[in-house]
Amino acid sequence: MSSGWTKAGASALSMLMICVSLAGCAATGRQQAAARQLGQAQARVTLPNLPLICRQDVEHAPLTIGASPVVVLKRERVQLDRANGEKRNCAAFYLNLKADLEAQ
Repeated sequence: MSSGWTKAGASALSMLMICVSLAGCAATGRQQAAARQLGQAQARVTLPNLPLICRQDVEHAPLTIGASPVVVLKRERVQLDRANGEKRNCAAFYLNLKADLEAQ
């Protein structure tokens, strides 16, 4: 019963398959590095610009010559409350953005 294969032919075929397998293993390292680089590039996230409210300074209450110090202090407190509210809104915006990005 002869299948047409000689012992030398079968041995050569075995060696060829081993070489092809080893060549494939060498390429795997390069493929993994390329896949890692591609994954990192795709994972980058471009954040939107900060809302204007986060970048804008709140001015002090205007000083009026002859105004009572109590009135000036009250105006300043209103301005401070407004500024703090804007900063809280800005922080909430980015906390929400962070939560959305982490959920993806």
